[in-house]
Amino acid sequence: MITIQRIGARELESISGKWNAFIRSSTNDNIFLTYEWISSWWQSFKSDARTFYFLLACDSRQTIVGAFPFQIVRRRFGRLLHLRLLQFIGRGGFDHETEYNTFMMPPTLPGQETNVYAAVADYLNAHNDDWDVLILANLLATHKSTPVLESEFKKKFKAVRSKQENNYVIVLSQTYDAFLNGLSRNQRRSFTRRLKGIQKDRAASFSIITKEHEIENYLRDYYLLVHQRHNWTPSKEKEVFMKLLCRELARSGWLRCYLLTLNTIPSATIFGFCYNKKYYAYKAAYNPEFFSLSPGTALYAFAIQNEIAHGSEALDYLLGEYAYKQYWCNDVRTVDYIQIIGKSVKSRCKVFLAYGLVKIRSRLKPRAWFGRT
Repeated sequence: MITIQRIGARELESISGKWNAFIRSSTNDNIFLTYEWISSWWQSFKSDARTFYFLLACDSRQTIVGAFPFQIVRRRFGRLLHLRLLQFIGRGGFDHETEYNTFMMPPTLPGQETNVYAAVADYLNAHNDDWDVLILANLLATHKSTPVLESEFKKKFKAVRSKQENNYVIVLSQTYDAFLNGLSRNQRRSFTRRLKGIQKDRAASFSIITKEHEIENYLRDYYLLVHQRHNWTPSKEKEVFMKLLCRELARSGWLRCYLLTLNTIPSATIFGFCYNKKYYAYKAAYNPEFFSLSPGTALYAFAIQNEIAHGSEALDYLLGEYAYKQYWCNDVRTVDYIQIIGKSVKSRCKVFLAYGLVKIRSRLKPRAWFGRT
């Protein structure tokens, strides 16, 4: 018998160790479901427009067998109308506040997928007055749990797949030489030439940031490079999040950021972390003044060399369509978005009105708009 419990942020904190142990043995063990990530994100971005809606699925012995780490985000349309979007914690919604893993399959213990998904669908159906639109984003299309999840939810709701995106991954070899041999001739030449060229420069320095005391100086260089490359300045909430996250990751031994300096000038960086033998390249940037030297390529070559030496089996670029990801990846994974409109008359009316407003304002063809970020 599966029971669903809705818990708050403080209750999750009280079972943080138990939660992480569950994630490690679940069908979706990734860093974005750890307590360290969830707590850092929620402390930074919680607001009056967000409600913690964390669902635990427990068996008769009160053992966690599954979970849906949700939040409710209120999206306003004009002065009077707003929608309550039920979506994963960590999803910025419409403001690109943060990213999470390539796929966010709700975690369950192996063999419990059907029971957990059916119980959660029943719970959400019984509490349909809590939300207007359910967004199940970044579901790995080839994951064995995806069709089970979709099937169980379709028994209670009308589920619509709204879009698909690609996630680019580099599957690493056991040795750096073997990795290079697996590249095309042009790729191999680019990697080795750029890395060796910069390594010969006495003014070049590669740094790996893993410790808590290194965070403050690194983040200063990171924000500088991101601004130079993308003309982007972080919000106060984002700065708080990055600082909290770095601290938690460093304490857990997962933080691994790379920085290249040329003549003491920050030239390229990869903000990332390693968990469960996978390196997540969360953000990357370089100084455009050094474009001719390809500092980003050189730094990725250095990072891959180091990750292979430390036993990493893959480098995950996460979501985002960039040419360099498509060029270097050797594995492409598709993720789906499933959207569900609540059954209540109030929810359906609100969605109809909000959709009409968006259509009028943007003059776009009809499409599943409320899942966009």
